Amino acid sequence: MHPLLPFPDVPTRLGLALVGLALLVAGRRLFWLAVGVLGFIAGYQAMERWGSGLPPLATFVVAIAVGIVGLVLAVVVQKVAVALAGFFLGVVLASLLLPLAGLGLDAAASGLVVFAAGVVMALVALGVFSLALVVLTAGAGAALLVQAIAPRDPWGVVLLVVLWIAGVVAQRRTAK
Repeated sequence: MHPLLPFPDVPTRLGLALVGLALLVAGRRLFWLAVGVLGFIAGYQAMERWGSGLPPLATFVVAIAVGIVGLVLAVVVQKVAVALAGFFLGVVLASLLLPLAGLGLDAAASGLVVFAAGVVMALVALGVFSLALVVLTAGAGAALLVQAIAPRDPWGVVLLVVLWIAGVVAQRRTAK
């Protein structure tokens, strides 16, 4: 799978795994963390794709700012944050899965597909708000865990789906 962040060292992977596991099993209660982490990753990926001429520190600062905005919105304006988390998750998932599709899209077309995936996930998130908290945070946790484990293709996609389903089931059982 395509890495979400260019930091392959052990502390980063361990951090992704710990945050991913927390979001996978208790994400509904940690929704603000999911929005912040997804915002950071989506911001970083966007800056790498469209701000490639900028220094690495600028990319990192923008990513942190996007994550903080998402985190504050998650606390203050939860429904807007649900839509934002849905958008971020759509961007992250499309960024992971688009290279595997082998469509050979140019940067503008792939950017449009990634943006459209974000919009679709935002609309889905708003349509099913309560379940969306569970689905979004389980998806975020699954994506972070897969990145931490870094399995070879196609096992990354299989593991993503299995962990995502397991996270949704685990969170739905604890919510009752």
